[in-house]
Amino acid sequence: MNHRCLRLPLLAAMLAVCLPASAERVAVPLNDYQRLGQRFTADRPFDTLWVTVPSWLDTEGGLTLTVWDSPARARRLASRAFTGIADNQQVRLRIGRLLPAGAYYWEVDARTGATLVGLYADALAAETDDCAYLDGVPDRRRRFVFAIGTLDRPRPSIPQLIAALRPDASDQEKSDACRELAIWGDASAVPALARLLDDPDLSHMARFALEAMPGARVNAALRAATLRLTGAPLVGVVNTLGVRRDAGAVPRLSALLRSADASVAAAAAVALGRIGTPASIDALLRAPDSLDPAVSAAVREGLLASADGLLAAGRRGRAIALYDRLRAPSAPPAMRVAATRGAIVARGAAGAELLVQQLRAGDERLAGAALWVAQRELPGAGVTAALTAALPGLTDERRVLLVRALGRRGDRSVAPTLEAATASGPIAVRVAALRALADMGGGAAVPAFVRALADPDAEISRAAQDALATLPRDEAATVAAALLRAPDPRSRLAAIDLALLQRMPKLVPDLAAAARDPDSGVRVAALRSLGELAMPDDLPRVIDALVAAPEGPELTAAGESLAAASERASEPEQAVDRLAGAMGRGGAPHRIAILRALGSLGGPRALEAVRGALRGPDGVVSRAAFEVLCQWKGAEAAPDLLQIATTAQAPAERTQALRGLLRMAADAELPADRRLAICRDAGPIVQRDEERRLLLGALGGLGTPEALALALPHLAAPATREEAAIAILGIAERLAGGPDRAAAAEALERVAAAGVSAELAARANALLQQARGV
Repeated sequence: MNHRCLRLPLLAAMLAVCLPASAERVAVPLNDYQRLGQRFTADRPFDTLWVTVPSWLDTEGGLTLTVWDSPARARRLASRAFTGIADNQQVRLRIGRLLPAGAYYWEVDARTGATLVGLYADALAAETDDCAYLDGVPDRRRRFVFAIGTLDRPRPSIPQLIAALRPDASDQEKSDACRELAIWGDASAVPALARLLDDPDLSHMARFALEAMPGARVNAALRAATLRLTGAPLVGVVNTLGVRRDAGAVPRLSALLRSADASVAAAAAVALGRIGTPASIDALLRAPDSLDPAVSAAVREGLLASADGLLAAGRRGRAIALYDRLRAPSAPPAMRVAATRGAIVARGAAGAELLVQQLRAGDERLAGAALWVAQRELPGAGVTAALTAALPGLTDERRVLLVRALGRRGDRSVAPTLEAATASGPIAVRVAALRALADMGGGAAVPAFVRALADPDAEISRAAQDALATLPRDEAATVAAALLRAPDPRSRLAAIDLALLQRMPKLVPDLAAAARDPDSGVRVAALRSLGELAMPDDLPRVIDALVAAPEGPELTAAGESLAAASERASEPEQAVDRLAGAMGRGGAPHRIAILRALGSLGGPRALEAVRGALRGPDGVVSRAAFEVLCQWKGAEAAPDLLQIATTAQAPAERTQALRGLLRMAADAELPADRRLAICRDAGPIVQRDEERRLLLGALGGLGTPEALALALPHLAAPATREEAAIAILGIAERLAGGPDRAAAAEALERVAAAGVSAELAARANALLQQARGV
């Protein structure tokens, strides 16, 4: 998922509502909510809204984007459903008319698909009314990422679009006109669109256009259509009346509740629920019992939608009555869950009693709904107190769930209860309490976290460590410094992990001291942490820690840290001087670790220190210096390796030096002329076939006639023929199109005639044609 602020091409007079790139941005799944929205203030007119949608690398999810007049959602201004949304796709809602500057609200809901889909949210520095809404509740410190603007194209001619709906026009022309009329259409287009409602192939497109148009004339046309249509076209028009919330359609929709066509009756029930007026609710309550399960389910769905609308409008008493009716024991499970959630929320603070009842009951689905409400939809200290009081009477499993919910509520009044829960009781509850305190921002709970670190149960100790990792860095650094002096080794190890996790270089002095800890595990962890956190000025401390480290895991960790810290030095030569100055300290294993750090730095001054160790009296250190020299990453060590490969008494030493030299010749980061010189110098002392192959591998990466000349003699030897051919082909590829093409052609002729594999011969002949200009 890409968290950058969205870029919007082809916009004129664009108003982008985005925060600076430094703001904290997170993806919020719609799966965790029923609806997500954003109130915003436009400082200029606009007719288009864009929203960036993360879908977690999937393309299966969908949602509906709607622009409303306000968070109260009294008047819908535009809406569109989007499906198959690609990750980070910018979905675009065309409003169909230019809205004036002012305050508005947009919202996404009606999620489709089984995977995640959502919105990006930015943290705000201060509270504001122009903020995100989660299930209708404002979060004044967050804003969803979106943009508004105007379409960069001229407004089409409405008469021309209406003319495109003539009977003799093609279906494609009519569909295209309907799409445009959905954006730009006005009352003049209603008669022509209404005629299309009778067309089975185009009825849905006509409804698409009419649904977006404001005005009573549209509603009248749709109502009239319900008197003549049947089947699927009628179902579609009924759905559109529901989406438009046409209160004038209630009488006709009430009559359709008794339709013999179950699909029509079900659609009428849902539409009446969306309209949500007293008359439509009464019609649903008086609906006759149906033998068709789909119609009965639709009536319940309509009543639930009505209850939600009443709650949003502040009519809590009527909403509670409907929710309680729908959550009767005889209702289907899914309806009971939805209605129970609504019944709790509608009661406000008094809903805590009903919420607790669900937690004490055996139905897992109802308990889940209650926990959802506890976390997100029922704020207030009184509710928190009621939930806290209910904890002792719950099963361990439910206590775990409620403790997590209490943490996510963010009400600090519950902190003492949670802190007490971390100290004793079932392991799962204690772990949940630690995590809940972390969710709340557990600065005040640090003592509880520290106590739990030393708990004999590994799960509790780990949860405490994770909780400490959530602390702000400055506070975490203070805690880590104190923990490094704790009597329990696990606490000291946790401090080191915390320092690494939150990148605390200012704790390097404390970590260097911990490198002398009585506990071996703490010593090793502290030494390793120095390699991650030490700054250039800390190199002397790292050297001191290495010199003091005993042989074994501690010295290994110290050596790795010294090499890592040395490579990060801002002034490598100064680091070399410090390392070279430490060569007289410690035993042979310590000096060997310093030599390896010098090798990781490289350069002439480091090489001089390695040469000194190579000539020194300690054979173990001298051997280590030789191995560092054979792995040197700069060409300045080539003369040393060449001399050893030429003059060393021990064959194994000569071979190792030669291989180090040939490895250097194959290093593509070195200048080509230097690599060629190394190959030229090494050629006379190469004796074994495996060494010849290394030489040929280095030559194949060069592109000069001299490299070609050095490789050609090896074509005659059966043991190196194939490797020589590969090297010559590599060189010739670089020469075939230039002034040395004649030399390349001659070499390629020899390769083609040398009896190499058919594949290599074919490559040689193809290059030969290129070199000859054929």
